[in-house]
Amino acid sequence: RAHPLAGRESVSMAELAAEPMIAYLPGQPGRVMLEQLFREIGRTPSVIYEGNAPHAMAPALERNLGVFLQPRHTARFNMPLRNRPPFLRILNQ
Repeated sequence: RAHPLAGRESVSMAELAAEPMIAYLPGQPGRVMLEQLFREIGRTPSVIYEGNAPHAMAPALERNLGVFLQPRHTARFNMPLRNRPPFLRILNQ
């Protein structure tokens, strides 16, 4: 099943703010980036699943439970997903 944002040319932070988020643990660089992006639009991310590494978040991603933002410099590492999400986009801050 495709995510409603799949295939879009662009996605605003306001649209992302309406989505459940899969995120790194508090204090980790990826989580700090996520919280900063949300703070810039006056919102707080609705984090429904946390992990300390991409492979720890794979179960939630495989089930399309939320949106995961990963910094571009770490996206080169493959995430071990059995069924890759139908939508994967690398966003740069």
